[in-house]
Amino acid sequence: AVQSNMATWITQILAAVLLCLHSAESGLAGGVCSVENQHCVFQDNIVSIFNNIYTIDECRDLCKDELDCRYFTYYGSNSYPFTNACIIFSDCLVYDSYAVDNMCFDCKTEDIACFEVNELCSAPVQSYKGDNLIKALPGIQSEGECKALCSSEGQCSFYTYHGLLDHAYPGVCFLLSRLEDPIKPRSANYDQFVTGIADCSANNGGCYLITAGKNTTSSALMFTDVYDYSRSPTTVIAIGSCTLTVLAVGGGGYGGIGGGGSGYVVWQEIPIHENFMLEVKVGDGGRDSVVQVPYGWGGPGGAGGTIIVEALEGDSGNSDDKGGNGYSGGGGGRGENLGGDGGSDGGNGFSGDGNDPDPGGDGSGLKLSAISVKQFQLSPGKGGAPFDRYGAGGGGVLVDGIGPQERNQGDGQGFGGGGSDGENGKQGMVLLDFH
Repeated sequence: AVQSNMATWITQILAAVLLCLHSAESGLAGGVCSVENQHCVFQDNIVSIFNNIYTIDECRDLCKDELDCRYFTYYGSNSYPFTNACIIFSDCLVYDSYAVDNMCFDCKTEDIACFEVNELCSAPVQSYKGDNLIKALPGIQSEGECKALCSSEGQCSFYTYHGLLDHAYPGVCFLLSRLEDPIKPRSANYDQFVTGIADCSANNGGCYLITAGKNTTSSALMFTDVYDYSRSPTTVIAIGSCTLTVLAVGGGGYGGIGGGGSGYVVWQEIPIHENFMLEVKVGDGGRDSVVQVPYGWGGPGGAGGTIIVEALEGDSGNSDDKGGNGYSGGGGGRGENLGGDGGSDGGNGFSGDGNDPDPGGDGSGLKLSAISVKQFQLSPGKGGAPFDRYGAGGGGVLVDGIGPQERNQGDGQGFGGGGSDGENGKQGMVLLDFH
């Protein structure tokens, strides 16, 4: 009997120790509406398993359509052993974020009640807090409650909510008038914060772009401030499920005897599913423009450091006096009387006049009309006009008819216009456009 009782006590103690080690929570960690890279513990809570599901929106809709579904886990294309799959649950048990028992890669678990009661549009990031902070409210039980508090506060445009298991500010809701750089993503599983928008109802089909220093959201943004390498790049948060056009123009090339080529134009359409984070670096004359995923981003859409677009600077007017290559080529130098005109609209630069002139640089052949930008009007800038024997710079890009200030007749017109006569070309720019 003694041995039997001792065995029972040992069993009970072991069970208690295992429970303490796992610190299981019923529901998602600390009242947040979603968790990255964790799935619900598999028990008798599985309602259904769906394969060939390619977006989290499809998975969310499947849960909404099932009466018994309260939570779901979506597994993306890089997850294993479930790939492009949706599992819906009647209940959800999750362990502390440091436990490995229910971890998964490229997966996300959500509480469907958050989306039924209070539409959320948020991302796993937080902003610097200074004079943009309106209030800090402790004891808040969920992201939905934090969002409601922000919506009821007249000056509040954004909120940051830290879940109840967050290591720094558990259960604290920060009400913000705007976001400020640096904006940083979650750096570890024990970070349980999200930043969201007070009003999700008034923008381009529910797709939003947020950047530091603004108290509003946008569906399209243009960046022209040249990147300062001594400071952090400009951060942009994209929220929603839409296609985002990312366009960059590199800085214009240096003009020697031959004119500088204009900065190259590069663009790409990327699908946004729920949220994404980008860094924008606009190149000055003679520098590239780059849009990339920040290092440390662990959310959907791409690994940290992934380059989305990189627009190279235009080529310099060569030492052999040929015009530089670029989006539009620079004019050739050392004509008998005049150097060559800069090219425009993706065309080649022109040779100087007279016998045996130096050739213009090669243009890219790109036509701006082929670029899928809906909320800006793109047009080619004119190539520069030569003076004396110096070739002129290649023409860049105008946005809604506007470009950088003209300096002299030899420079190419527009963002990324090529330089001439010993000058760097003009600065580049970046456009983001949801459609």
